[in-house]
Amino acid sequence: MHAADQRQATVTEIAATSSGPSYLRVTCREGLVVTQHPVGVLDGTPDTADVDRFAARVHRGYAGSDPTLVSTLVHGGQPAPPTLVDAALRQGVRLVSFVQYQGLIDLRGYVAEQTERLRRDPLYPPSLYLPQRYRRLDLTAARTATAGGEETDALTRLVDWTATDGGGLALVLGDFGRGKTFLVHELARMLPERLPHVVPMLVELRHLEKTHGVDELLAAHLAGAGVRRFDRDALRYMVRHGRIVLLFDGFDELALRVTYERAADHLATLLEALQGRAKLVLTSRSQHFRSDQQVRTALAQRLDTAGSREVIELGDFTDAQIEQFLIRTFDGDEARAAERLALIHDIHDLLGLSRKHRMLGFIARLDEARLRHIQAATGSISSADLYRELLDAWLDHETDRARPAGAAPALTTADRREAVTALAVRLWQSTERTVGTRELAATAGSVLTTLDAHGLDSEHAAHQVGSGTLLVRTGDDAFTFVHASVMEFLVAAACEPPLRRADPTVDLLDRRPASPLMADFVARELSVHKRPREIHFVSELPRNPMGKVRKAALAPSA
Repeated sequence: MHAADQRQATVTEIAATSSGPSYLRVTCREGLVVTQHPVGVLDGTPDTADVDRFAARVHRGYAGSDPTLVSTLVHGGQPAPPTLVDAALRQGVRLVSFVQYQGLIDLRGYVAEQTERLRRDPLYPPSLYLPQRYRRLDLTAARTATAGGEETDALTRLVDWTATDGGGLALVLGDFGRGKTFLVHELARMLPERLPHVVPMLVELRHLEKTHGVDELLAAHLAGAGVRRFDRDALRYMVRHGRIVLLFDGFDELALRVTYERAADHLATLLEALQGRAKLVLTSRSQHFRSDQQVRTALAQRLDTAGSREVIELGDFTDAQIEQFLIRTFDGDEARAAERLALIHDIHDLLGLSRKHRMLGFIARLDEARLRHIQAATGSISSADLYRELLDAWLDHETDRARPAGAAPALTTADRREAVTALAVRLWQSTERTVGTRELAATAGSVLTTLDAHGLDSEHAAHQVGSGTLLVRTGDDAFTFVHASVMEFLVAAACEPPLRRADPTVDLLDRRPASPLMADFVARELSVHKRPREIHFVSELPRNPMGKVRKAALAPSA
């Protein structure tokens, strides 16, 4: 009973009469003060008539002697609409669900609205979701160690993990564009059906002010979701006892201005929720952290006491998944999907980029006629034009992502492009395949002239470049480009200024074997700037098993 929190309470059942319904009369004693109020019980969802009947036939009899008294009407069924709750209170009746009467928060309306919003989400439509490949990581060992081989359905794995008894943490890592947000959206959408006794609370950290504790984050989230009345102690209770599973999406967006040294600091904030049987699912970009060791160190203490734990890393799309995604994108039209897949195969290195879920979405939305011009290499659009469009769209997305309402200034799209271009040139000129956080900071500090205007130093800029551009982390303190063709495109773009100046040589093109994409881009620049001359570059010799290189001349098309 709600009155049980009183030290002395007596409950008397009042039988129904011809003039009124049955109810409970609760008498409470606190010191010298004795209060008495009726508690009505209604089986089912209430309506206006139910409230009016209880107010007229029960409440007013008590209110005649005590005008300040508030009666309680407890109901089953679905949560009452806020308008009815307010109307009842104006008559002196507190209308509450059975869940609320227990001192808990009735979140059924919240869950229904969240599920409907996810069902209609235009950015992550459920019809496009595909089972995601993943591997389980053992955070007590090196990156190469796994708790099992590659598996094929991350969503089912997380649902099964949520259904286990006891609390714990599930950490979902992955490079940008691998579908972490899509995964956690589907988890939130499906849990009410699969586990109806659990409330999935999807907290998208990018949309919240950057506060200092879990309580503040959850309060801000619920307020934004329209939950008008809730008690923080009740919220903590429901989390601690596993009635709410917290789905925190985008840990890397919880603190947008960090350095790689401090990238894991906010984990302690979120892990405050891991008490009792609390369950927490957390997603983050792998490249938000400098190394897996940094994650291991930050989680070690909590993982030892958190009960069930799951750490998985999502994989890229396979060829079969790319095909299936295109079929779903084109509403089941397999012929059209096959044509688009053939175009992707025919355009230099586009298949490599298509393995990222978000990039494949960009590519699937491109105009087919434009792609056919590129495929035929006879139109006014080249592969380089396509790459420029895709990478610009990607960098624009990263810039927008780093600038939610009220956020501090961050790097612009132009800043990000300049930094990654400098990194691409650095890698092209060296024999290294990756750069570390030191190189990220040095490059950001040397090429970006806007850091002071943004209030950034080179360490903060390094983190934004490493975690919010076109780079992925391939090991501990080892960053490289999401695909080799991206680096080659950026290197080719760096050749544009000397081509515009009609320099007799372009040294960058003479450093390493140039891909067909680079040749296409250089030819495009020559054509645009009408430079009727030869540019020499190093090209792989066809059918040469020794992999030797030769000089080749590239002349612009007429």
